[in-house]
Amino acid sequence: VLGILAGFMAPLWLSAGSGNHVGLFSYYAVLNAGIFAIAWFRPWRALNLLGFAFTFGIGTFWGVLQYVPDKFSSTEPFLLLFFVFYLLIPLLYARRQPASRRDLIDGSLVFGTPLVAFSLQAGMLHEQPMTLALCALGLAAIYAVLA
Repeated sequence: VLGILAGFMAPLWLSAGSGNHVGLFSYYAVLNAGIFAIAWFRPWRALNLLGFAFTFGIGTFWGVLQYVPDKFSSTEPFLLLFFVFYLLIPLLYARRQPASRRDLIDGSLVFGTPLVAFSLQAGMLHEQPMTLALCALGLAAIYAVLA
């Protein structure tokens, strides 16, 4: 847990103020890939929740302070990647449960991921309501298929 906390905080502690969001989100993508790899082999709920909280918390903080529509094309792929990571992690968690406990899910990630990711998407697309509506439709379709 201390390692993951330090991993997510390192770019903030060591930042020279360059404002390189692609570098920051690429680094977080590598950390989240590691969390996903661990989740593939072993359910570790605390690690998953910490990764989720730091990824989307720092992403939200950056978005409020630094996001401008010109950065959409370099930010959107990371939002989608993080959404996919935290969409699949609770599915892996549920699949790793014994057959008698398969009905257990990680509700924090199952319900938190679409709420947070779509809220960030709405912030990025607030001037494009039709595109945002299509994103909502796509998100609903994904969750309908998963249900």
